[in-house]
Amino acid sequence: YYPEPKLTWIGLDFGAHVLMLHGFHPILDAGGGNPPMWTLAREEYLYLMYFVLLELRKWTGMRVSVLIVFTLGISFPHLMNPLVPANSYLAGIVRSSSIVLWIQWVLGAIAVESHLGLIMLPEWSRNAWIAGLWFVAGEASKIWTPALSPLCYGLSFFTIVNACVIAERTKSLSTNKLAIWLSNVGVFSYSLYLIHYPV
Repeated sequence: YYPEPKLTWIGLDFGAHVLMLHGFHPILDAGGGNPPMWTLAREEYLYLMYFVLLELRKWTGMRVSVLIVFTLGISFPHLMNPLVPANSYLAGIVRSSSIVLWIQWVLGAIAVESHLGLIMLPEWSRNAWIAGLWFVAGEASKIWTPALSPLCYGLSFFTIVNACVIAERTKSLSTNKLAIWLSNVGVFSYSLYLIHYPV
């Protein structure tokens, strides 16, 4: 799927992946001969953005910093419209940018803080059945309000993670065969995700 001249594009792709810059170009983003590697770039960008989040949290507190991150994620595609129109071939890069997906990262950080006992979360955030509602909201928002999809999907998995942490604490997962199998797959699941195309 590389355009001509193919060898030049392959060289650019290799360099972009080595430097984790492939997340800024649609052809290179799905390149490297392994499309799932797009997540590696986002992960690196989110690691860098974590320092910004720490500063935000220090100055504004948790609730306001989450609201800022969410607002940035919703507004970023609109702010980019003059440079990258919604029908542009670059629009996918904007919609899957680390700024848009940042809210999911922040929710993960909040789940960790809750697990460590640093903060207390409301009851709804650990009720597994609510995760299904968030997921349905994520699917619906893809059609009607795409800007809300990252938040809804993020809340769905945030709720699942918190419910599993509670279940793990109460030992209710320790004998569940599905939970044991998922736990074992979880040890190498990211590697599995990254290698399933080549395999």
